[in-house]
Amino acid sequence: MKCFIAMAFSRSDTDALYDGIITKVLIEQGITPVRIDRIEHNGNIDDRMIEEITTANFVLADLTYARPSVYYEAGFAERVVPVIYTIRRDHLSPRVDDEFGMYRLHFDLAMRNVIDWVEPGDQVFASRLAARINQVTAPLRGQNEEQQRRAANKAAFLRLSINEKCQAAKKICHNLFTEGDFQSGMDLKRNTNKLLSTSIWQSTDNFFKIRNGIFFFDIHILADDNEPSFYGLEEQPHFNLNIFNNINYIQEIEEYKLLITFQKFDFLSIVHKLPDYNINIDDNYVAGLTAANIPVMPQDYRGEVCCGDHYHADNIIQSLLDNHKKYEGFRTKSPPLNMPHWKYGDDQYFVHSGFRTRPVNRHIQVHLIDDIQLIDELSHRVQRILDNISTRGD
Repeated sequence: MKCFIAMAFSRSDTDALYDGIITKVLIEQGITPVRIDRIEHNGNIDDRMIEEITTANFVLADLTYARPSVYYEAGFAERVVPVIYTIRRDHLSPRVDDEFGMYRLHFDLAMRNVIDWVEPGDQVFASRLAARINQVTAPLRGQNEEQQRRAANKAAFLRLSINEKCQAAKKICHNLFTEGDFQSGMDLKRNTNKLLSTSIWQSTDNFFKIRNGIFFFDIHILADDNEPSFYGLEEQPHFNLNIFNNINYIQEIEEYKLLITFQKFDFLSIVHKLPDYNINIDDNYVAGLTAANIPVMPQDYRGEVCCGDHYHADNIIQSLLDNHKKYEGFRTKSPPLNMPHWKYGDDQYFVHSGFRTRPVNRHIQVHLIDDIQLIDELSHRVQRILDNISTRGD
Protein backbone atom coordinates (compact mmCIF):
# COMPACT_ATOMS: atom_id res chain seq x y z
CA MET A 1 0.00 0.00 0.00
CA LYS A 2 1.05 3.61 -0.54
CA CYS A 3 0.37 6.85 1.37
CA PHE A 4 0.89 10.30 -0.14
CA ILE A 5 1.92 12.87 2.46
CA ALA A 6 1.08 16.54 1.92
CA MET A 7 2.75 18.92 4.41
CA ALA A 8 4.95 22.01 4.75
CA PHE A 9 8.49 21.39 3.47
CA SER A 10 11.81 22.71 4.77
CA ARG A 11 10.50 23.41 8.27
CA SER A 12 12.55 21.89 11.06
CA ASP A 13 9.61 20.60 13.10
CA THR A 14 7.49 19.23 10.25
CA ASP A 15 10.51 17.60 8.60
CA ALA A 16 11.45 16.01 11.94
CA LEU A 17 7.85 14.84 12.41
CA TYR A 18 7.89 13.24 8.98
CA ASP A 19 11.26 11.51 9.42
CA GLY A 20 10.84 10.49 13.06
CA ILE A 21 7.15 9.63 13.43
CA ILE A 22 5.14 9.54 10.20
CA THR A 23 7.46 7.38 8.09
CA LYS A 24 8.10 5.02 11.01
CA VAL A 25 4.38 4.45 11.68
CA LEU A 26 3.65 3.89 8.00
CA ILE A 27 6.52 1.49 7.39
CA GLU A 28 5.62 -0.54 10.51
CA GLN A 29 2.21 -1.15 8.91
CA GLY A 30 3.74 -2.14 5.58
CA ILE A 31 2.82 1.15 3.87
CA THR A 32 5.16 3.10 1.57
CA PRO A 33 5.34 6.83 2.39
CA VAL A 34 5.52 9.23 -0.57
CA ARG A 35 6.39 12.93 -0.19
CA ILE A 36 6.66 14.88 -3.43
CA ASP A 37 9.86 16.76 -2.48
CA ARG A 38 11.61 13.46 -1.74
CA ILE A 39 10.99 12.06 -5.24
CA GLU A 40 13.53 12.52 -8.01
CA HIS A 41 11.72 13.38 -11.25
CA ASN A 42 12.19 15.41 -14.41
CA GLY A 43 8.60 16.41 -15.17
CA ASN A 44 5.97 18.90 -14.15
CA ILE A 45 5.65 18.77 -10.37
CA ASP A 46 1.88 19.37 -10.47
CA ASP A 47 1.35 16.47 -12.87
CA ARG A 48 3.54 14.22 -10.75
CA MET A 49 1.69 15.26 -7.59
CA ILE A 50 -1.69 14.40 -9.15
CA GLU A 51 -0.33 11.08 -10.37
CA GLU A 52 0.98 10.17 -6.91
CA ILE A 53 -2.30 11.12 -5.21
CA THR A 54 -4.47 9.16 -7.63
CA THR A 55 -2.29 6.05 -7.31
CA ALA A 56 -2.05 6.25 -3.50
CA ASN A 57 -4.34 4.21 -1.25
CA PHE A 58 -4.85 7.16 1.10
CA VAL A 59 -3.41 10.60 1.88
CA LEU A 60 -2.04 12.12 5.08
CA ALA A 61 -2.32 15.92 5.09
CA ASP A 62 -0.56 17.88 7.85
CA LEU A 63 -2.09 21.36 7.96
CA THR A 64 0.65 22.95 10.08
CA TYR A 65 1.66 26.37 8.68
CA ALA A 66 -1.52 26.37 6.58
CA ARG A 67 0.29 25.88 3.30
CA PRO A 68 -2.16 26.59 0.41
CA SER A 69 -0.68 23.71 -1.60
CA VAL A 70 -1.46 21.27 1.24
CA TYR A 71 -5.09 22.37 1.39
CA TYR A 72 -5.28 22.07 -2.40
CA GLU A 73 -3.75 18.58 -2.44
CA ALA A 74 -6.02 17.42 0.39
CA GLY A 75 -9.09 18.75 -1.39
CA PHE A 76 -8.09 17.03 -4.63
CA ALA A 77 -7.41 13.78 -2.77
CA GLU A 78 -10.85 13.85 -1.09
CA ARG A 79 -12.34 13.11 -4.51
CA VAL A 80 -10.60 9.76 -4.86
CA VAL A 81 -9.10 8.43 -1.60
CA PRO A 82 -9.49 8.73 2.19
CA VAL A 83 -7.59 11.63 3.83
CA ILE A 84 -6.18 11.68 7.37
CA TYR A 85 -5.64 15.19 8.76
CA THR A 86 -3.00 16.20 11.31
CA ILE A 87 -1.93 19.60 12.71
CA ARG A 88 0.32 21.13 15.35
CA ARG A 89 -1.79 21.80 18.43
CA ASP A 90 -1.20 25.54 18.60
CA HIS A 91 -2.96 25.87 15.25
CA LEU A 92 -6.28 24.86 16.82
CA SER A 93 -6.77 28.14 18.68
CA PRO A 94 -5.99 31.85 18.00
CA ARG A 95 -2.35 32.93 18.34
CA VAL A 96 -1.07 36.32 19.43
CA ASP A 97 1.42 36.48 16.58
CA ASP A 98 -1.23 35.50 14.01
CA GLU A 99 -3.27 38.71 13.74
CA PHE A 100 -5.42 37.52 10.83
CA GLY A 101 -5.76 33.86 11.91
CA MET A 102 -3.98 32.56 8.84
CA TYR A 103 -2.35 29.65 10.65
CA ARG A 104 -5.43 28.53 12.50
CA LEU A 105 -7.24 25.43 11.22
CA HIS A 106 -9.55 26.66 8.49
CA PHE A 107 -13.27 26.73 9.15
CA ASP A 108 -14.01 24.17 6.42
CA LEU A 109 -12.15 21.45 8.34
CA ALA A 110 -13.01 22.53 11.89
CA MET A 111 -15.53 19.68 12.25
CA ARG A 112 -13.14 16.98 11.04
CA ASN A 113 -11.46 14.60 13.49
CA VAL A 114 -7.97 16.10 13.15
CA ILE A 115 -5.06 14.49 15.05
CA ASP A 116 -2.95 17.13 16.79
CA TRP A 117 0.70 16.94 17.81
CA VAL A 118 2.82 18.99 20.23
CA GLU A 119 6.40 18.37 19.14
CA PRO A 120 8.17 16.19 16.55
CA GLY A 121 8.81 13.33 19.01
CA ASP A 122 5.21 13.23 20.33
CA GLN A 123 4.59 9.52 21.11
CA VAL A 124 0.95 10.10 21.99
CA PHE A 125 0.52 11.48 18.46
CA ALA A 126 2.38 8.44 17.08
CA SER A 127 -0.04 6.05 18.83
CA ARG A 128 -3.12 7.98 17.67
CA LEU A 129 -1.80 8.16 14.11
CA ALA A 130 -1.09 4.41 14.05
CA ALA A 131 -4.62 3.67 15.26
CA ARG A 132 -6.17 6.00 12.68
CA ILE A 133 -4.13 4.53 9.83
CA ASN A 134 -5.16 1.03 10.89
CA GLN A 135 -8.82 2.10 10.95
CA VAL A 136 -8.64 3.75 7.51
CA THR A 137 -6.68 0.99 5.82
CA ALA A 138 -8.59 -2.02 7.20
CA PRO A 139 -11.23 -1.95 4.41
CA LEU A 140 -8.58 -0.98 1.87
CA ARG A 141 -6.52 -4.04 2.78
CA GLY A 142 -9.60 -6.18 2.26
CA GLN A 143 -10.12 -4.65 -1.17
CA ASN A 144 -6.46 -5.14 -2.01
CA GLU A 145 -6.59 -8.80 -0.98
CA GLU A 146 -9.72 -9.26 -3.09
CA GLN A 147 -7.98 -7.67 -6.08
CA GLN A 148 -5.01 -10.00 -5.63
CA ARG A 149 -7.32 -13.00 -5.33
CA ARG A 150 -9.18 -12.02 -8.51
CA ALA A 151 -5.90 -11.49 -10.36
CA ALA A 152 -4.68 -14.96 -9.33
CA ASN A 153 -8.00 -16.57 -10.28
CA LYS A 154 -8.03 -14.76 -13.61
CA ALA A 155 -4.51 -15.95 -14.43
CA ALA A 156 -5.47 -19.52 -13.50
CA PHE A 157 -8.66 -19.35 -15.61
CA LEU A 158 -6.82 -18.01 -18.66
CA ARG A 159 -4.42 -20.95 -18.48
CA LEU A 160 -7.28 -23.43 -18.90
CA SER A 161 -8.00 -25.03 -22.26
CA ILE A 162 -11.22 -24.14 -24.08
CA ASN A 163 -12.72 -27.48 -23.09
CA GLU A 164 -11.81 -26.93 -19.43
CA LYS A 165 -13.32 -23.44 -19.53
CA CYS A 166 -16.54 -24.83 -21.02
CA GLN A 167 -16.77 -27.49 -18.33
CA ALA A 168 -16.19 -24.89 -15.59
CA ALA A 169 -18.89 -22.65 -17.11
CA LYS A 170 -21.36 -25.56 -17.30
CA LYS A 171 -20.71 -26.42 -13.67
CA ILE A 172 -21.26 -22.88 -12.42
CA CYS A 173 -24.48 -22.56 -14.45
CA HIS A 174 -25.76 -25.88 -13.13
CA ASN A 175 -25.07 -24.83 -9.53
CA LEU A 176 -26.72 -21.41 -9.93
CA PHE A 177 -29.86 -22.73 -11.58
CA THR A 178 -30.40 -25.68 -9.26
CA GLU A 179 -29.90 -23.36 -6.26
CA GLY A 180 -32.57 -21.14 -7.83
CA ASP A 181 -35.12 -24.01 -7.77
CA PHE A 182 -34.75 -24.76 -11.49
CA GLN A 183 -34.76 -28.31 -12.79
CA SER A 184 -32.00 -29.40 -15.13
CA GLY A 185 -32.82 -30.89 -18.51
CA MET A 186 -29.68 -33.01 -18.12
CA ASP A 187 -30.80 -34.40 -14.75
CA LEU A 188 -34.30 -34.95 -16.10
CA LYS A 189 -33.10 -37.06 -19.02
CA ARG A 190 -30.59 -38.98 -16.88
CA ASN A 191 -33.11 -39.79 -14.12
CA THR A 192 -36.27 -40.42 -16.15
CA ASN A 193 -35.09 -40.86 -19.74
CA LYS A 194 -37.60 -38.12 -20.68
CA LEU A 195 -36.93 -34.94 -22.56
CA LEU A 196 -38.43 -31.61 -21.60
CA SER A 197 -40.09 -31.39 -24.99
CA THR A 198 -40.13 -32.96 -28.40
CA SER A 199 -38.72 -30.06 -30.37
CA ILE A 200 -36.40 -27.16 -29.62
CA TRP A 201 -35.88 -28.02 -25.96
CA GLN A 202 -34.22 -31.37 -26.43
CA SER A 203 -30.83 -30.01 -25.40
CA THR A 204 -29.63 -31.16 -22.00
CA ASP A 205 -27.94 -27.81 -21.27
CA ASN A 206 -31.15 -26.21 -20.17
CA PHE A 207 -33.09 -25.46 -17.00
CA PHE A 208 -36.76 -24.86 -16.34
CA LYS A 209 -39.14 -23.86 -13.58
CA ILE A 210 -42.94 -23.96 -13.55
CA ARG A 211 -45.06 -21.52 -11.55
CA ASN A 212 -48.00 -19.77 -13.18
CA GLY A 213 -45.76 -19.76 -16.23
CA ILE A 214 -42.82 -21.71 -17.59
CA PHE A 215 -39.41 -20.14 -17.07
CA PHE A 216 -36.96 -21.80 -19.40
CA PHE A 217 -33.21 -21.18 -19.84
CA ASP A 218 -31.25 -22.59 -22.76
CA ILE A 219 -27.48 -22.40 -22.21
CA HIS A 220 -25.05 -22.17 -25.14
CA ILE A 221 -21.36 -22.06 -24.22
CA LEU A 222 -19.44 -21.07 -27.32
CA ALA A 223 -15.86 -22.04 -28.09
CA ASP A 224 -13.73 -19.26 -29.53
CA ASP A 225 -14.44 -20.19 -33.14
CA ASN A 226 -18.16 -20.86 -32.71
CA GLU A 227 -21.00 -18.74 -33.98
CA PRO A 228 -24.18 -18.58 -31.88
CA SER A 229 -27.14 -20.59 -33.10
CA PHE A 230 -30.64 -19.14 -33.08
CA TYR A 231 -32.24 -22.42 -34.06
CA GLY A 232 -35.62 -22.92 -32.46
CA LEU A 233 -36.54 -19.32 -31.70
CA GLU A 234 -39.07 -19.28 -34.53
CA GLU A 235 -40.35 -22.82 -33.91
CA GLN A 236 -43.26 -23.95 -31.81
CA PRO A 237 -42.26 -25.91 -28.69
CA HIS A 238 -44.05 -29.23 -28.17
CA PHE A 239 -44.43 -30.29 -24.58
CA ASN A 240 -43.99 -33.59 -22.85
CA LEU A 241 -47.21 -33.94 -20.85
CA ASN A 242 -45.56 -36.43 -18.50
CA ILE A 243 -43.55 -33.52 -17.08
CA PHE A 244 -46.09 -30.71 -17.23
CA ASN A 245 -48.90 -32.31 -15.24
CA ASN A 246 -50.22 -28.83 -14.45
CA ILE A 247 -49.99 -27.62 -18.03
CA ASN A 248 -53.59 -26.32 -17.97
CA TYR A 249 -52.52 -23.68 -15.45
CA ILE A 250 -49.63 -22.30 -17.47
CA GLN A 251 -50.28 -18.67 -18.39
CA GLU A 252 -47.17 -17.80 -20.40
CA ILE A 253 -43.73 -18.95 -21.47
CA GLU A 254 -40.59 -17.00 -20.61
CA GLU A 255 -37.64 -18.30 -22.59
CA TYR A 256 -34.06 -17.14 -22.10
CA LYS A 257 -31.20 -18.08 -24.39
CA LEU A 258 -27.80 -17.41 -22.78
CA LEU A 259 -24.86 -17.14 -25.19
CA ILE A 260 -21.68 -17.50 -23.13
CA THR A 261 -18.28 -16.93 -24.73
CA PHE A 262 -14.79 -16.31 -23.44
CA GLN A 263 -13.91 -13.82 -26.17
CA LYS A 264 -15.22 -10.36 -26.95
CA PHE A 265 -18.24 -10.78 -29.21
CA ASP A 266 -19.96 -8.24 -31.44
CA PHE A 267 -23.39 -7.74 -29.91
CA LEU A 268 -24.63 -6.02 -33.06
CA SER A 269 -24.23 -9.28 -35.00
CA ILE A 270 -26.97 -10.73 -32.80
CA VAL A 271 -29.11 -7.66 -33.39
CA HIS A 272 -28.73 -8.08 -37.15
CA LYS A 273 -29.78 -11.74 -37.01
CA LEU A 274 -32.86 -10.92 -34.92
CA PRO A 275 -34.04 -7.65 -36.48
CA ASP A 276 -37.57 -7.88 -35.04
CA TYR A 277 -36.34 -8.05 -31.45
CA ASN A 278 -36.12 -5.07 -29.10
CA ILE A 279 -32.58 -4.11 -28.10
CA ASN A 280 -31.22 -3.49 -24.59
CA ILE A 281 -27.68 -2.49 -25.39
CA ASP A 282 -26.72 -1.68 -21.78
CA ASP A 283 -27.38 -5.23 -20.61
CA ASN A 284 -26.44 -6.99 -23.87
CA TYR A 285 -29.71 -8.67 -24.70
CA VAL A 286 -32.51 -8.56 -27.23
CA ALA A 287 -36.13 -9.38 -26.43
CA GLY A 288 -39.03 -10.58 -28.55
CA LEU A 289 -42.66 -11.53 -28.06
CA THR A 290 -44.45 -14.21 -30.01
CA ALA A 291 -47.23 -16.71 -29.43
CA ALA A 292 -46.99 -20.40 -28.61
CA ASN A 293 -49.69 -23.04 -28.72
CA ILE A 294 -49.73 -25.39 -25.78
CA PRO A 295 -51.97 -28.45 -25.50
CA VAL A 296 -54.98 -28.52 -23.22
CA MET A 297 -54.83 -31.53 -20.93
CA PRO A 298 -57.88 -33.77 -21.59
CA GLN A 299 -60.00 -34.59 -18.56
CA ASP A 300 -59.74 -38.32 -19.37
CA TYR A 301 -55.96 -38.30 -19.78
CA ARG A 302 -54.22 -41.26 -18.14
CA GLY A 303 -50.91 -42.99 -18.39
CA GLU A 304 -47.60 -41.88 -19.76
CA VAL A 305 -48.29 -40.49 -23.20
CA CYS A 306 -46.08 -37.87 -24.85
CA CYS A 307 -48.27 -35.65 -27.01
CA GLY A 308 -48.14 -32.41 -28.92
CA ASP A 309 -50.54 -30.70 -31.23
CA HIS A 310 -48.96 -32.39 -34.30
CA TYR A 311 -48.47 -35.92 -32.96
CA HIS A 312 -49.70 -39.02 -34.78
CA ALA A 313 -51.01 -42.13 -33.09
CA ASP A 314 -47.87 -44.02 -34.10
CA ASN A 315 -45.77 -41.68 -32.01
CA ILE A 316 -48.07 -42.02 -29.03
CA ILE A 317 -48.01 -45.79 -29.13
CA GLN A 318 -44.24 -45.76 -29.54
CA SER A 319 -43.93 -43.50 -26.50
CA LEU A 320 -45.83 -46.09 -24.47
CA LEU A 321 -43.53 -48.80 -25.72
CA ASP A 322 -40.43 -46.76 -24.90
CA ASN A 323 -41.57 -45.97 -21.38
CA HIS A 324 -43.08 -49.37 -20.50
CA LYS A 325 -40.75 -52.24 -21.33
CA LYS A 326 -43.50 -54.80 -20.62
CA TYR A 327 -45.12 -53.71 -23.89
CA GLU A 328 -42.07 -54.53 -26.00
CA GLY A 329 -43.97 -57.26 -27.85
CA PHE A 330 -46.70 -54.89 -28.97
CA ARG A 331 -46.18 -53.27 -32.36
CA THR A 332 -48.47 -51.32 -34.62
CA LYS A 333 -47.87 -49.25 -37.70
CA SER A 334 -51.37 -48.18 -38.58
CA PRO A 335 -53.70 -47.93 -35.58
CA PRO A 336 -57.05 -46.37 -36.44
CA LEU A 337 -56.80 -42.65 -35.85
CA ASN A 338 -60.31 -42.60 -34.43
CA MET A 339 -59.41 -45.12 -31.72
CA PRO A 340 -60.56 -43.41 -28.50
CA HIS A 341 -58.27 -45.40 -26.24
CA TRP A 342 -55.89 -48.31 -26.06
CA LYS A 343 -56.40 -50.90 -23.35
CA TYR A 344 -53.71 -53.30 -22.23
CA GLY A 345 -54.51 -55.61 -19.34
CA ASP A 346 -55.91 -53.66 -16.42
CA ASP A 347 -54.34 -50.40 -17.61
CA GLN A 348 -56.22 -48.11 -19.96
CA TYR A 349 -54.39 -45.44 -21.95
CA PHE A 350 -56.31 -42.75 -23.74
CA VAL A 351 -54.79 -41.92 -27.09
CA HIS A 352 -55.42 -38.47 -28.57
CA SER A 353 -54.10 -37.97 -32.07
CA GLY A 354 -55.07 -34.28 -32.10
CA PHE A 355 -54.92 -32.40 -28.81
CA ARG A 356 -56.83 -29.17 -28.52
CA THR A 357 -54.44 -26.27 -28.02
CA ARG A 358 -54.60 -22.75 -26.66
CA PRO A 359 -52.31 -19.79 -27.36
CA VAL A 360 -50.10 -18.19 -24.70
CA ASN A 361 -47.55 -15.43 -24.87
CA ARG A 362 -43.99 -16.57 -25.43
CA HIS A 363 -41.47 -13.99 -24.24
CA ILE A 364 -37.97 -14.61 -25.58
CA GLN A 365 -34.74 -12.95 -24.45
CA VAL A 366 -31.33 -13.63 -25.97
CA HIS A 367 -28.52 -12.59 -23.61
CA LEU A 368 -24.88 -12.23 -24.60
CA ILE A 369 -22.38 -12.95 -21.81
CA ASP A 370 -19.03 -12.42 -23.49
CA ASP A 371 -15.39 -11.70 -22.69
CA ILE A 372 -15.41 -13.98 -19.65
CA GLN A 373 -12.00 -13.72 -18.01
CA LEU A 374 -12.96 -15.00 -14.55
CA ILE A 375 -15.40 -17.69 -13.42
CA ASP A 376 -16.65 -15.36 -10.65
CA GLU A 377 -17.56 -12.84 -13.34
CA LEU A 378 -19.66 -15.43 -15.17
CA SER A 379 -21.36 -16.36 -11.90
CA HIS A 380 -22.18 -12.71 -11.17
CA ARG A 381 -23.58 -12.01 -14.63
CA VAL A 382 -25.75 -15.14 -14.73
CA GLN A 383 -26.94 -14.51 -11.17
CA ARG A 384 -27.97 -10.97 -12.11
CA ILE A 385 -30.22 -12.36 -14.86
CA LEU A 386 -31.70 -14.88 -12.42
CA ASP A 387 -32.29 -12.15 -9.82
CA ASN A 388 -34.32 -10.17 -12.34
CA ILE A 389 -36.87 -13.00 -12.58
CA SER A 390 -36.54 -14.42 -9.04
CA THR A 391 -39.89 -13.12 -7.84
CA ARG A 392 -41.81 -13.50 -11.09
CA GLY A 393 -44.22 -16.37 -11.08
CA ASP A 394 -43.67 -17.08 -7.35
